[in-house]
Amino acid sequence: MAIRMAQEVAARYDGLEVRVVSLGSPKGREEAKREGVLSVPTIIIGDVRFIGVPEWEALVKAVEKCVMRDA
Repeated sequence: MAIRMAQEVAARYDGLEVRVVSLGSPKGREEAKREGVLSVPTIIIGDVRFIGVPEWEALVKAVEKCVMRDA
């Protein structure tokens, strides 16, 4: 559900992409460790981190903040 939500939000913005990291591979586990991910799902948007499935409005707000900052 969290992946689908992130993909739906990303589809609203040109150039925004969702990257899914699987903990089922050594590379994915290493990336999760590097990012300090301890729980699944975790969504990281800029400096905002959601652990678990976020509320839709909070996810959209975080993406908008990140997009505006990078504009």
